[in-house]
Amino acid sequence: MRRFRRGEFLWRPGEPFSAVFYIDSGLVRSAVEGKRDRRTNSWHGPGTMYPVVHSEPFALESSITAEAVTDVGALEFTNDAVLSAIRRNPDFAVATIDFYSRYVINKGI
Repeated sequence: MRRFRRGEFLWRPGEPFSAVFYIDSGLVRSAVEGKRDRRTNSWHGPGTMYPVVHSEPFALESSITAEAVTDVGALEFTNDAVLSAIRRNPDFAVATIDFYSRYVINKGI
């Protein structure tokens, strides 16, 4: 369990992320850092797994930030641990896909 105070980042801005968080309490704002500004692209609260687990790095990764808007409690897993669990457990893999599908659908993308 990790605790973040309001205003803290879940990972250092400008760096790729290696952890995946399951938000247990609080609110996190995700944003993309541009050349001139920061644009909020999503909000994450209790029951959210963020950021998206991935097996390959992607260019936008170092531009994404995650800031605690309130005090946050989150379970922290390495990206590799989540990928390993997905590979070992088909039910977990399907649940992860379903979660991300709802996330994308709810975002209206």
